Amino acid sequence: MKPTITYLPKWLLCLFLILTGSGITVNAQNVAPKTDLKKVLASSLDNIVDERPQQVQMLSGAPLYQINAGGWEAPDSWEEDSWAHPSPYVGPVSYRSANGIDGQFYLKKSRVSYSNMEWDFPVASGNYIVTLHFAESPNTSQVIGSRVFDVNIEGRKALDDFDILNYVGKGASCWFYYSLAVTDGNLDIDFLVEEGSALISAIEISPGMLDTQDPILSQSSRALVKTVAEGTELRIPIRAIDFDSPSDTIHIFGGDTGEPIGFETVIDYGNGYGEMILRPGYDDAGSYLLFIASEDEDGLETACNACWALVELTVTDTPEGQAIYRVNAGGWAPVDDIPIPWAEDSYLNPSPYIIKNYVTQAHSVTSNTTEAPIDIFDRSRVAWNSNMLWNFPVANGNYKVDLFFTESYFNFSGGRVFDILIENQVAFDDFDIFSEVGRNAPLQKTTSSQVNDGNLTVQLKRELANPMIAGISITYNGEHPSSTFAPEMLSFTDANEQLMMTVSAYPNPIETSMVLSFSKNVKGVVSLRFIDKNNQVRYQAVDKSDVSRTKATFSIDPGLPAGIYLAEVSVGSYKQYVKIMKK
Repeated sequence: MKPTITYLPKWLLCLFLILTGSGITVNAQNVAPKTDLKKVLASSLDNIVDERPQQVQMLSGAPLYQINAGGWEAPDSWEEDSWAHPSPYVGPVSYRSANGIDGQFYLKKSRVSYSNMEWDFPVASGNYIVTLHFAESPNTSQVIGSRVFDVNIEGRKALDDFDILNYVGKGASCWFYYSLAVTDGNLDIDFLVEEGSALISAIEISPGMLDTQDPILSQSSRALVKTVAEGTELRIPIRAIDFDSPSDTIHIFGGDTGEPIGFETVIDYGNGYGEMILRPGYDDAGSYLLFIASEDEDGLETACNACWALVELTVTDTPEGQAIYRVNAGGWAPVDDIPIPWAEDSYLNPSPYIIKNYVTQAHSVTSNTTEAPIDIFDRSRVAWNSNMLWNFPVANGNYKVDLFFTESYFNFSGGRVFDILIENQVAFDDFDIFSEVGRNAPLQKTTSSQVNDGNLTVQLKRELANPMIAGISITYNGEHPSSTFAPEMLSFTDANEQLMMTVSAYPNPIETSMVLSFSKNVKGVVSLRFIDKNNQVRYQAVDKSDVSRTKATFSIDPGLPAGIYLAEVSVGSYKQYVKIMKK
């Protein structure tokens, strides 16, 4: 029977989050209670930081195995795992340790493996609780993304693409517990390297069973510290995995922790994937505390320190005349500048505001009279035999758009000609870089635009040869009436309910084109985005028409990788999501 002392249903979590009885609110004007809210959440959900929670202690027997992985201290029933006495339960037997943190002795050292690490524990058939402990040294040379691994227990995924630094940071520990049955006389725990190496600080195995286990978020259960500028967009991917339930039972949810703030949306894409989308307007500067969480078919019922996360958000002020987006198009590295740097747009880290394949051209520029640093002219992004479309999420308002170019391939006029459209309006017709500045010379083109739909688009439309661009800068140029993001972001569930129509896509699987069919007439813009399993937008397009219609046809980029996508269909202020497959 589940101990009532640790029972935490979803309604009680919401009670703590909303704090209806405490009078605490968190918004741009009143942010002092952050610490108090954290204490409430911590005391409710996270009983003990470095030990198993009381619930697990009550439901488990005396430990069968306690392994100080990578360490030589072994008090009581603990076993060392050192160079002199490696654990007999791990393979490969090669030994490498890493420093951990002060505190519990089993967190001072960790075992590290640059290949897959397999632990096999002989046990009788029965039910067991496994607790895994992790810690990275405060002085580690690792960075987020450099040590990523999966953990399988008895062949089931326990942690997916786990990154300790991304989860809890340097100099801190985290633990996870799992309830499972063993029938073959061996309890198997595998650490599978995805990037760099795998690390484990301690393993505990005890007889016992938990009634239910909540999904585990890939984010920290402490706090995610994020910053976004007014008028821009921040997307926080959410991933949850459930050890004892199918992925289609996982529900992602979240939001504000006090008074509604109105610019956040949490979308549940299904199967443990979701994202929090933050799009503050130009009156939203301040500090906020938000939360994300996950639950399965049993709701959120356990004292789980891994099924929720706090988001400490700072929205910075964007004064008129300040750049909000800068892209070093085709550049292999970011370029420092004030007030914001020029973001990298490389093969490994492409700009999130463009979805075409990555092709570049190098240049040899020796002088520069533009407003951009000379380093952004080292390379340009090239649209290979196609058009190029950039899409920048912005709050509705007025904007200055600065575009930067250089030509290093053609040495005559008329070799490379393309149109430049801003917000679907031609800003520069039959544009030819060489005819304006010659070869290997920087060029800056400036225009302005008013945005009314929540996105500023920059399109390079091919006429002769491949369009290319070296840099883009978007500057806020003042508000205009109704200066908010539009259309209003809707949740996955609400969007499908409010659209009040059936949307189907065919053919499915798709190849080079797709038709959206609507159960009733639509008029105006129909927008389409493909979102992959990593919550990245891989394709986007719009179909504009003033004619009422029940179908909209889209050409699909042949370079779009094969796979399953979530197609986001927007009609006016409504959205619907359809799963599609690309051959």
